[in-house]
Amino acid sequence: MTNQENRNSSSQPLTRSGRLGFHYFPDTLHYTERDLQLWLPILVELGANWLVIRSDTGRAIPESFITTLKQAGINPFIQFNLPLGKPPAMEEISPLIESYIHWGAMHIQFYDRPNLRSSWPAGGWAQQDLVERFLDRFLPLADLVARANAVPVMPAFEPGGDFWDTAFLRNALQSIERRGMSSVLSKLALGAYAWTFRRSIDWGAGGPEYWPDTRPYFTPSSSQDQRGFRIYQWYQAVAAAVLQRPCPVFLLQAGLPAHPDRIKPEELAAGEHAAVIKELYTWVTGKELVVEKGVETLPPPQLDMPEEVEACNFWLLSADKNSPYREQAWFHEGNPRLPHTQSIAKNITPPAADAFVNPTISNDTVFKRIQHPISHYILLANCQHGSWETQLARLLPFINQNHPTIGFSIEEAALAGKVTIVGKSPYITADTLARLTRTGCQVEQIGDDGTNLAM
Repeated sequence: MTNQENRNSSSQPLTRSGRLGFHYFPDTLHYTERDLQLWLPILVELGANWLVIRSDTGRAIPESFITTLKQAGINPFIQFNLPLGKPPAMEEISPLIESYIHWGAMHIQFYDRPNLRSSWPAGGWAQQDLVERFLDRFLPLADLVARANAVPVMPAFEPGGDFWDTAFLRNALQSIERRGMSSVLSKLALGAYAWTFRRSIDWGAGGPEYWPDTRPYFTPSSSQDQRGFRIYQWYQAVAAAVLQRPCPVFLLQAGLPAHPDRIKPEELAAGEHAAVIKELYTWVTGKELVVEKGVETLPPPQLDMPEEVEACNFWLLSADKNSPYREQAWFHEGNPRLPHTQSIAKNITPPAADAFVNPTISNDTVFKRIQHPISHYILLANCQHGSWETQLARLLPFINQNHPTIGFSIEEAALAGKVTIVGKSPYITADTLARLTRTGCQVEQIGDDGTNLAM
């Protein structure tokens, strides 16, 4: 029996709800209540169960954004794309992580593509023990998440990559096991970029069992490898070999022909790409796609995804007009744009700017008419010499109780109904306070230690 016959005989059609996800905006600027008012109904109508959202270390995603997603049945998947050359201090990032988990964001991913030379600072790549140095950065964060009974997610690797991804993954899992980090291994999930590399979604199906001649850095012309949508099968084979069990896997940027930075604008508008995305969407959701002349019939894809594939996340829900990823977005200002989106979301109409979202989806107070889309903003005035990390740690009880947005931007603060300025700065003058007051903000200013903060 040939490899192709073996693969076909082992593949079973599978339609399972609960796996559909989307990458949200490719930035950290769209977490206001107004954003929820626009995008939550669209996500619910699409049947989304997951939303990949980005966080930086200097500003928290508001609790209301996370909890409203959870109330709508959408699981937040938080990404920290941290610099490998300068990892954050634990005292800086721990309050954010603990708050996210407390608010219900139970899946947190750290770093991105550590198997690429370009992800490391000059000279860092050439040093010995690359995998060990990566783990020295990743494991303290993963351990913090795991001990909070949440899921740390291994960064997605570049398929192939400068350090072959399956070899990097194998070495990393072996090292975590050797270090005795059982608390991390028991919770760990894997991230995987499910790009097609402009090949059939069947490329590499069956994993190394069906393609035994494939080796790291070498794929014979008669063989196939993990560089395709079926990457999850290859990663599961590595996990099974090292841990004797599978690991949960989250598919990211599913169905893209390549990394977003390497895609030509016209590629995603082509019929070939639309067919791939519609096929994957039909499989994930089990929904028929309605077109103008009736029901678009698609044969169910023969995808034998195991239960360990937790989510299939499509790129990209939306992007700002000045974003380099604007032409890759499914929606522009709530309106379907790409050909596959026009089939999938044909009957979705974005809510009017002053419309209320159905209060059964979430607390209706979240969707009141908004003059100030941010309810409470903590403006950290003194961000010199790392002092803001100490401020943030001292304010953690207040943060947990009041759920403010936190940052350094006066422009963002002006969007809030209430602004609490922590510390002093020559950049925050009497004119600044007057400007905030003129926009309708309730302003208070307290010392660095937060002792005057009304709890």
